[in-house]
Amino acid sequence: KLYHALIRFCGTTFLLVSSFFRSVAPGEQTRERREKKSGSTRKNGAARMAAGSNGSGFGNPHARDRSSDAIRAAFRRKWTLIGTLIVLFGLAIGVLLAHSTNVRTERTMTQSYLAAQDAFEDELEAYQKQLENLQSIELAKDLRPDHGKSTPLFKEFADKYASHPLGWQAALRVAQESIKDKNFDEAISRLEPILPKTRSFPIMQVKIRDTLAGLYAEKGDFAKALAEIRIIEEISENPAPDQTLLRKAQFLYLSGDKDAARQLLEQIAEGRVGERVVASDVSLEASTWVDFWDLKP
Repeated sequence: KLYHALIRFCGTTFLLVSSFFRSVAPGEQTRERREKKSGSTRKNGAARMAAGSNGSGFGNPHARDRSSDAIRAAFRRKWTLIGTLIVLFGLAIGVLLAHSTNVRTERTMTQSYLAAQDAFEDELEAYQKQLENLQSIELAKDLRPDHGKSTPLFKEFADKYASHPLGWQAALRVAQESIKDKNFDEAISRLEPILPKTRSFPIMQVKIRDTLAGLYAEKGDFAKALAEIRIIEEISENPAPDQTLLRKAQFLYLSGDKDAARQLLEQIAEGRVGERVVASDVSLEASTWVDFWDLKP
């Protein structure tokens, strides 16, 4: 759409300049008017000269001055319009070039991300084949996908495009691999710096804050974990608010506040927390946690 708009703008600009050149040629119309007005004067020129009259025809110096002023005014209007159109044309070219550069950058970035994603999917496919070839379920417990190729690609991408949503997604993928390796500090250091950049992207905020809440809980810092959960609760675009409530109850229990955890889990199990109606599967899971932790009064 931008290309088409700029092409139409350039075409209109060209037509305006062309028509202006035709309509305001240097003094053409002024000369034509002078010649018409002086036509009758020439017929009677000899008689006037014989009578010794200077008259008010073509020989009048004031008329020549007015004609010269009109020509100069026409020139000024012409070059003012041409200058304005040239500036606008230059701005249009600048916008077009900037857009073209952005398109190339976006294309390169997308190709880089897709290369990492393809490597990731190939690793998952290899993992599935390994599972199919196992002789027992016991052997599958210690088997994990090998993301040795895709993780460095995602890490490089996250560092290069740290201010772009795809860069945040890549950072989240790298953090998840660190979590699988129990390297919680590395995962936190990967996610915390990009959190302020995602303020205008609520879904990404929820993903990163939920992951950080789990990491803080793993490190025993339940105050920070619950703080992240409370922030998530305030995000109206949260795609899984019921799961957020369940996570909150779990963190309350693990932090030692069993009464608050029990009250929240009982509300979730009953299917309503405040004005929120909780999904049935989450209610069932809350009931399971009440029984598992023996929280019934």
